Amino acid sequence: MHQREIEKLRIELLHVDATPRMFDPNTPAGDTPAKRIWPRWTEYFAKGELARRVYDAIRENGSVPAGELACEAMTASPPS
Repeated sequence: MHQREIEKLRIELLHVDATPRMFDPNTPAGDTPAKRIWPRWTEYFAKGELARRVYDAIRENGSVPAGELACEAMTASPPS
């Protein structure tokens, strides 16, 4: 069942790749850039809050291990 689904998706992908060549036969294969998928904001941090916390920690302590940053983000109380 999954193999059929994979094959169906491969065929659909071929169609997507072939569409630009329908309009311009000189278009090289794979010339279309991949769509950038931006991360969704979570309810845990406000927009930009996590980056601000990381930069603050680096300013205060120099280099900071990622594990410490993650622990601090998980245990810190939300800013008021």
